[in-house]
Amino acid sequence: MARKPKPAGDSKTDKFIDWSNHLINASRKRLILVSKKKDLDVLKTFGVHHVYWVKKPLYKALDAIVEINKDCILLFDTGKAGNEIAEKFKTLLEQNGVKVSAGYRKYLLVEHIQDVSNVFKHAMRRAGTDRKIPKF
Repeated sequence: MARKPKPAGDSKTDKFIDWSNHLINASRKRLILVSKKKDLDVLKTFGVHHVYWVKKPLYKALDAIVEINKDCILLFDTGKAGNEIAEKFKTLLEQNGVKVSAGYRKYLLVEHIQDVSNVFKHAMRRAGTDRKIPKF
């Protein structure tokens, strides 16, 4: 019996769903690093685990993360300042033996989303949902 083809959907919405599911699954084993309290709140609301808010000074956060000794995912904002801090922090973590993945930020860069806390709002608007978007 032949399978029915999947209905054609918005490929960008499908990409977002895949990205968010991978992020949620990866967060069970890895530490998710964010640069703002608002990012932490939004990610936890959508079911992402092990989210850590990197406050300044960076060396204190670095010591805490190295002590935890867990692989990390960098989800810093993608603006100019966010990119600079992300590169600097990634280098510091790798020098201290922590495996760092910045691949999840690539989705934000490709979709031109500068603020992590807006990623879910962006996706809900793109999907055309009528549900009220919570404010953080």
